[in-house]
Amino acid sequence: MGEDPIYPKIVNNEHLTDYINTPLLNFKPPKTTIINEIKVPENPLNHIALSLSGGGYLAASFHLESMFYLNKVTLKNKPLLENVKMISTVSGGTITGVVYALMMQQKKDFDTFYKFLLDNLQNLDLIKTF
Repeated sequence: MGEDPIYPKIVNNEHLTDYINTPLLNFKPPKTTIINEIKVPENPLNHIALSLSGGGYLAASFHLESMFYLNKVTLKNKPLLENVKMISTVSGGTITGVVYALMMQQKKDFDTFYKFLLDNLQNLDLIKTF
């Protein structure tokens, strides 16, 4: 067996630079960092966006509990969930997101939403229903 022509054996790092992109070898970081340029808003939690991912009932349950947590954590005596201005959903996350949006539109409180969705996630079998 001869040496692999694509991945030659590196002995004492003699071939290591052959695998490093040349521009990276010559890279010099800027004198100022990007962090110095970031401006943090005075009230960063006033506008929260939630992204509710997919994963069926497991995702719907996970997002329900995440929203429960946001409803319990307060900032200036107001639940963080009340600062959610946008919700993006997909698949299982849509179950939680749509039910939440509909119930908020109907002026229901969080506890009503929570109990309704939790009960349906635990007891409703969509396969048998349809």
